[in-house]
Amino acid sequence: MVTAAKLIATSILLLSFETAKAEPVEIVLRPSDLIIRGNQYISASEIESAKVVFNKALRSNLTTEQRANAYNGLCVAHIKQENWLEAMALCNASIEHAPHNWRYYNNRGNVHLGLGQYKKAMVD
Repeated sequence: MVTAAKLIATSILLLSFETAKAEPVEIVLRPSDLIIRGNQYISASEIESAKVVFNKALRSNLTTEQRANAYNGLCVAHIKQENWLEAMALCNASIEHAPHNWRYYNNRGNVHLGLGQYKKAMVD
């Protein structure tokens, strides 16, 4: 026998499934070898080699997070060379791809410092 309570519970359950939205999820099992290599070049102060590798990574099939990491790597490379305007554009690109990553804001803050924009640096 079907009771009114069972019908209401079933209706609520069906409504919750109908209104649920699927959010895209990226699953990365392994980091990009190119980004790893670019970071190694940065650590070894081989900035030009790092820039080549990060640019190559950006031409490859990357997830959104990996793409943000590649832009951030290029941002850091340009910071090390004190190419402030280029670094700013690259930091902004990394933030556009992954606005939740505090490191990208920190790097952009360093660019603001390099440009003498102290108030903006404190905001980032």
